[in-house]
Amino acid sequence: MKRAIPLFLASIVVAIAGRAHAQSTDVDRAKTFFNAGARAYDAGDFVTAIEAFEAAEKLAPRPAILFSVAQAHRRQYFLDGKPEHLRTAIQDYRAYVDATPPGHGRRADAAQALTDLVPIADKLAPDAGTKVAETKHTK
Repeated sequence: MKRAIPLFLASIVVAIAGRAHAQSTDVDRAKTFFNAGARAYDAGDFVTAIEAFEAAEKLAPRPAILFSVAQAHRRQYFLDGKPEHLRTAIQDYRAYVDATPPGHGRRADAAQALTDLVPIADKLAPDAGTKVAETKHTK
């Protein structure tokens, strides 16, 4: 019986180490996706940036990544005028504001973006902007 306890503890340590390694690997992969998204964003390829930022956010959810997703959707909306980019930008900015304490990060920038974008969404479809702005982020 005394032998079973160390083996059990060893298996727990191995499981925890494996999980920590997987989480570390996810963060590393997220960084790779985020960096690719940043390069695409800087090159004006916002669709590729959106895809890369969203992949990073799925692997390592962070408000800062969500802000980048919102920025890319906003910029793409102003290029192609597709309302889904506008709606997603509003949703993601709102989630960023909700997740970021006042005075931290780019919360003021996100709040300003909401001030700018919600009226545009409202003009596209009455109540669309305010409904999206009130929606919680569910990614």
